[in-house]
Amino acid sequence: MRYSLVFFVFLSFFLKSIAQENLPTSNYLEDQFYLGVSYNSFINEPSKFTQNKFPFAINVGFVRDFPLNTNRNFGLGIGLGYALNNYFGNTRIVKSGENFALTTLASEDNYSKNQWMTHSVELPFQIRWRTSTLESYKFWRIYTGIKASYLFSTRAVFRSTSENNTLRSLPIEKFQWGLITHVGHSTWNLSLYYGLSSFFQKKAISNNPFFHNTKELKIGLIFYIF
Repeated sequence: MRYSLVFFVFLSFFLKSIAQENLPTSNYLEDQFYLGVSYNSFINEPSKFTQNKFPFAINVGFVRDFPLNTNRNFGLGIGLGYALNNYFGNTRIVKSGENFALTTLASEDNYSKNQWMTHSVELPFQIRWRTSTLESYKFWRIYTGIKASYLFSTRAVFRSTSENNTLRSLPIEKFQWGLITHVGHSTWNLSLYYGLSSFFQKKAISNNPFFHNTKELKIGLIFYIF
């Protein structure tokens, strides 16, 4: 993953320099392709819930830039993207018949993998402020707004010395939404996502009400290409 991140950072510098050098008029657009990497965590999770390894998200997409002033440094962004999310922790999703439940794993359970994965379509809406000009691609930016997501695929993998089990169609809310903020300079930008919707469906937390108000919190980096 580290080498892939270095490659995409190099690619973002290369593509953005080419895009700026070849803009024919002052009616330029900025920051329309993005690549993000973030750390996945939760808000209001139970005290016994812990994560291990590195729960990460990768998202990529396109945001249509709509400047609202003649300097083109203030505007809106409306986009479409894809996100892959991974979670590793000590809480297992189990299924009995048509019912789901959340169970806490103990250290003596001797499991080697307990992973949740989701694939989603993203719809970001941004209010954009930046110090960009036609001649320079190194500028400050503050982008804030909301992002809605639709989870079209979910999966849980559990492996231990006695079991190798995969579940699909997890009891995670298919529609997620939250607040986003991107702040930075040039290629490097901090990214924050604060979830406003419940992460789990009610049918999964009936036996564990401590997850009732659990929401996502993601902190990472986002790279705008051009």
